[in-house]
Amino acid sequence: MLDDIPGLGEKRVRTLLRHFGSIKRVKAATLEEIADVSGIGRALATQIHSALQPKETLENNI
Repeated sequence: MLDDIPGLGEKRVRTLLRHFGSIKRVKAATLEEIADVSGIGRALATQIHSALQPKETLENNI
């Protein structure tokens, strides 16, 4: 799941999992919480957050 996000390599995946503790917690994190992780940044955090949101949630936000 995380491996499919462009710009998110093995090192950043490990960083995210260490920071949040699980993929479930990464999925539950806000955009700001993801962006605050060292080495992620706002642009990549936006990609991660969008990729992990359920499709119907994204459709409701359009």
